[in-house]
Amino acid sequence: MKALLLSLVLLVVAGAALGVYFFYKEFWEKGEIQKEILSELREEVFVIPEPVDEGALIFEAVEPQLREGLLEEARVQLEAVIRLYPDSARTPEAKRIIGGLNLDRLFSRDPHESKRTVLVRSGDSLLKIARQEDCTYHFLLKANGLTHPQNLHPGEELVVADLDFELEVDLEKGRVTLLRAGAFFCDYPILGSKIPGRVRLPFRSKVVDKIAFVEGERILLSDERYPSASLRIRIGEQGMDLRPLPEAEQEVFGGVFLSAADLDELNALLRLGTPAMVY
Repeated sequence: MKALLLSLVLLVVAGAALGVYFFYKEFWEKGEIQKEILSELREEVFVIPEPVDEGALIFEAVEPQLREGLLEEARVQLEAVIRLYPDSARTPEAKRIIGGLNLDRLFSRDPHESKRTVLVRSGDSLLKIARQEDCTYHFLLKANGLTHPQNLHPGEELVVADLDFELEVDLEKGRVTLLRAGAFFCDYPILGSKIPGRVRLPFRSKVVDKIAFVEGERILLSDERYPSASLRIRIGEQGMDLRPLPEAEQEVFGGVFLSAADLDELNALLRLGTPAMVY
């Protein structure tokens, strides 16, 4: 009888052991293997590749031309980077190159479809020519290398240009940009800003005034001191000025601060009435 009971106990224990082994093999071990497989699959499926900077690829393709100084030959590709890939890591460099090319072309005396020459007639003044040609006094000074604009001579040829720009002031990105027919022309870094409380952003307006100061005194365009004056460009009636960065000891007035050289260039390019957007 005892032997029979012992046999039954051993059978029960053996059956339990076999059950545990079967459970381990069929469920636990296979389940762990499946978990490992699923984990590997998840890693393969959900690994997101680094996005390709297509603008950088285009830029790199024209770098041999850039190294050889063949900037105009690379123009089309660089303009494509600016237009199609504004967030590319190489877009700021493309803008710098294209802006330089555009400005060099505009301020040179070389012929171009956006420029023409006019003959000075008896009784003409630089201001009169600027008004007649829808240009700017300051552009005529710079593009024609005039140091004594009062001494114009009949028969003299002057280069004038179509200054049909749009102005954008992007305070968040810190850039002042000129557009022509909606396309990038050039841009300038904002060195700082202090927005007057009366100004509500964003706003659309236009260039309403261009002001020249010498030692705190506002001067006229005809003043011989004008080429060395401190400049401001006023956007809208709210009094948003593009102005030079103040010296450390100067009182800081409201406005958007640019370098004196950049303001000088903008003063040549912006006509009164140029459309402007500040945001």
